[in-house]
Amino acid sequence: MNRRKACGILSAAVLYAGAAPVSAQSYPNRPIRIIHGFGPGGGADIVARLIGGELYKSLGQPVVVEP
Repeated sequence: MNRRKACGILSAAVLYAGAAPVSAQSYPNRPIRIIHGFGPGGGADIVARLIGGELYKSLGQPVVVEP
C-alpha cells in the first residue's frame, strides 16, 4: 500500500510541475479577411465592406475585404 501511495504522489507532483501557466492570446490576433467571390465595386463588395467596417468598430481589429 505504501508503494501505491508513493507512486500516486510522485505522479501527481510530476503532472503539477509540468503544467506551466499559459496566458491566452487575444482573439483575433491578426487581421480578419473577408473574401467574397464577386467583382470589386459591385453590390456584394459594398455590403462586405460595410460589414467589415462594423466588425472593425466592434472588435478593434483590422478587416481586409478581398474580392
